[in-house]
Amino acid sequence: MLCTSSSSDRDLCSITRESENEFCWVFFQDILGVLWVLFYQIGGFLVGLCKGLYIGLM
Repeated sequence: MLCTSSSSDRDLCSITRESENEFCWVFFQDILGVLWVLFYQIGGFLVGLCKGLYIGLM
């Protein structure tokens, strides 16, 4: 959106910018949540695999 010099447009622009930032933050948190779950599952799988290999080698 283009910001012009009139005050009404500027208000509209700042509101739009704030809502965009909010949306980006929520989106960012969602991505982090998904990544955290993925890392947690992969980590658990790897730990289980290592334990299995370790016990198998002993």
